[in-house]
Amino acid sequence: MSINHFRRAHRCRWSIATVLTAIILLTTGSAAAEPPGRGQDKRGVIEGAVTELDGSPASSSRVDLFILNNNRQDLLASTTTESAGGTFSFSVRKGCYAVVFVAPPGRSFPAGPTSRVDTCVTSNSQVVSGINATLESPVGQDDGFAGLPFDGGQVVAADYALTPEAIGVWNYVTNGFHLGLESYDSSTDTQVTHQTSGGDPLPTLGGQTYQGYRTLTTDGPQSLWDAANQDDHTRSQLGGWGPGSSLHLSGEGDREFIVYSVRLSADTPIPGSVLSHTGVRWLSMVSQFKSTLPSGNAPAISVYEGRDGLQLRVRENNGSHYVNIDDVPRGVWLRIGIDVHWSTGNDGAYRWWGDLDGDTTIEFKPLSDLRRTATILPGSEAAAFNIGPYHHVETIPTHGRDYANVEILSHSATDSWGTP
Repeated sequence: MSINHFRRAHRCRWSIATVLTAIILLTTGSAAAEPPGRGQDKRGVIEGAVTELDGSPASSSRVDLFILNNNRQDLLASTTTESAGGTFSFSVRKGCYAVVFVAPPGRSFPAGPTSRVDTCVTSNSQVVSGINATLESPVGQDDGFAGLPFDGGQVVAADYALTPEAIGVWNYVTNGFHLGLESYDSSTDTQVTHQTSGGDPLPTLGGQTYQGYRTLTTDGPQSLWDAANQDDHTRSQLGGWGPGSSLHLSGEGDREFIVYSVRLSADTPIPGSVLSHTGVRWLSMVSQFKSTLPSGNAPAISVYEGRDGLQLRVRENNGSHYVNIDDVPRGVWLRIGIDVHWSTGNDGAYRWWGDLDGDTTIEFKPLSDLRRTATILPGSEAAAFNIGPYHHVETIPTHGRDYANVEILSHSATDSWGTP
């Protein structure tokens, strides 16, 4: 598969009289020596970094430095030093320069395969910092999209469980350790924990692998809202319902594929069967899309866990539509995805996808037909994604599960929905 169909090539607008190499591979290895010239021959410095979308250091990008030459032939300048963390540094005389980032094969910057930043060094002691570039997620790779009818787009929001601070990604936590507007200390929250290894070993849509995961459990006190409004319910969920309290807001007209990895506990106290029960009294919620704006509304799209499998539910125009999947394996990583055209009208559409065999390869399979219905409930303008257990406290007092690699991919409205 190729990413060329969703990013047009970007042409350099300068000529090169002499072909030399300035910085070459950015690495995440050991730190390099002090850049030549800093504190030695009083040269200026141009420095920066190349990062991935999630902020981690990028590797295998090239960075070239050109001397701007009055719209004539821009000359490739001196070499750089190699440094840790995907950073680069050029030692330069005062003057004006173009820093040109060249993406590795198969990757892209927002502007295309190259990205350019012009800057000037006004004295031989000036340090110009923050000349940075961010690679887009390498979507369109065979492994992450295997089985899906589309192979490109852009990851617009994600949680790869890179740090313990879930609230920094999701912007809101609803459980017994985050009560209303009180301050939140993740180190005291035993209902949301983080592990640095043991996560889903298979590549994401971006083609990368991450080892972290989060465990969400209802073992402990209720959230303030549940205690005040429905004291027979309990939850431990990430994500809120407003612009400043959610991972991402999906709006009218967007076409998005939302996917996450989940590992169901080998032993479960859930009494209900997905074949004969619905709702949080007998089942436990896994994830939901709450319709929102101007205020929170009911969940339009949700996933539930029963003692025997998963239940996929969408509120449609004439009632709810269910997909019940029994005999789902436990104790292994599963992938649940839904492709959605978000709309308050009848042009809305969705289709469920999943890789639910828990093996060592990715192969998405359709879990439903394409269905056309409003996907944002009347009176709302957007949808907000939440994950985490939510259920009736009397029938399911304590329950939890593991989550990893949450991704929201924006892709073309004209992409195929797959064969029936």
